[in-house]
Amino acid sequence: MVAIAVGLGALLLQATAAWHPTPHSKAPNATAGEELFERAVAAVRGCAARDDAYLSCALGSEAGAWDFYFHRFGSAQITNPTGRGGQLTLVEGFDVLHCAGAHAPGRRIRRACPLAPRGFNDTEAVLLTHPWGGNFQHYVFELLPRAWLAAELLRRARPDEAEPAFVVHLRKHQRTGFFADAARLATGNEIELAADQEGRRGFRNVWVPPYVADNFRAWSNLGLKALRHMHAKAQETYVTRPPRPGTIVYFTRRDASAGKGRALVNEAELIAALAGRGARILDFSAFPTLGDRVRGLANYSVVVTPFGAGFANLVFAHPGARWLGVCPPTMCNSHERFFLDQLTSALGFQTGVQYTVATAARAVNDGGGGAGDPANVPYSVDVPAVVRVVEGLARS
Repeated sequence: MVAIAVGLGALLLQATAAWHPTPHSKAPNATAGEELFERAVAAVRGCAARDDAYLSCALGSEAGAWDFYFHRFGSAQITNPTGRGGQLTLVEGFDVLHCAGAHAPGRRIRRACPLAPRGFNDTEAVLLTHPWGGNFQHYVFELLPRAWLAAELLRRARPDEAEPAFVVHLRKHQRTGFFADAARLATGNEIELAADQEGRRGFRNVWVPPYVADNFRAWSNLGLKALRHMHAKAQETYVTRPPRPGTIVYFTRRDASAGKGRALVNEAELIAALAGRGARILDFSAFPTLGDRVRGLANYSVVVTPFGAGFANLVFAHPGARWLGVCPPTMCNSHERFFLDQLTSALGFQTGVQYTVATAARAVNDGGGGAGDPANVPYSVDVPAVVRVVEGLARS
C-alpha cells in the first residue's frame, strides 16, 4: 500500500511554492497579496469546475519568487501513521506524481495509489499538516497561513458549496488550547484531527493548499495577507485597549539550557536586572489558549525575548508594542531581520523588531552548535548593555 506523505512533506514545499528569497528588497505594505488573492479566487473557481479526480489549480506567480498550486485529490482517506503526521491514501490507479512519499533525483517514483479500504463519504476535506511536527514557529509561519488561504479561497470561489472538513495534524499535547484555537482562527471553522480519522470513511475530495512562507527564509505576499487577516481578527476578538506605556515583559528561553542550543548562560543575571526595573518574567506557556496569549501580550509595551521561535508570537501581539531580540552572536543576520521586517510591516506594527548589537553577545565555546546546527551555540550577553536598550524602548 502506497501512501502520500502530506504536508505533502518537503515534497509539496518544493513542488508547490518554489521560492527565491530577495532579502534586501522593499518590505511589503498592508495591502500585500490582495491582487494575487483575487486572481487565485478566479483560478480556483475555474479549476474546480473541471471533473477530474486530481486537479492542480495554478493560483498564479509572484514576480519570479513563488509559484502556487492548490491540489485537489480525488476520493481519499486521511490516515495518521505513528510519528509521520497526516497522510492520504488515494483511489487506486491514478497516475499522480505525489503518490510517492519520497522523491529524489534519479529515484524512480512509484505512482500507483491504493484504494482507500473503507469507502467514501460525499464530503470534502482540507488536509493541513507539515513535515516539522510540533515545531512552534513552523506551525505559525507555515501551517496557519495555508489554513487561512485554503478556507478563504474555497469560500470565495464556491460560495454555494458546503464547507469542507478542516483536518489538522496536531500532536497529543497540541490538541486543545493554543494550537487548536489558532487553527480555528485561521479556518474560521471547527477543526477535525488527523488522529481521529483512522478507521473512518474517506472523503470525496481532499484539498491540499500550497506553502506560502518558508520559516525564517522567505514570505510570499499571500502568506503575509493570510497572517495580516488572522492578526486583525485576533486583536478585534480579544483586545480592548493598547498596552500601558513603559510596561516590560521578558520571555525566557529556559528550555534551551537542556541542550537544545542557543542557551543564554547568564540569563539569570539578565532576568534579575530586568526584574529590578519592573519587568515581568514569563515564558510563553503562561498563555495556554489563544485568547490568553493575545490578551496577555497586549499588556506590555516592550517585549524582550532571546531570538528564536518566540518571534512567531508577533502574529498574536499588539501592533503598538516594541519588540527586542536578544541576539546570539550567530543569529539576527540581515536575512533573518528582513524576514521579521516584512512580517511586522504587513501586520501594521508601528515599529519593526529591534535587536541588541552584535558586540553585546559572545559565544561561550567554539565547539560547534547543538541540535546539528552550527548556529546553536551557548552564549552570554552584556547585561548592562541590554538593560540600557530596554530602558530606552520603555521611555520612547
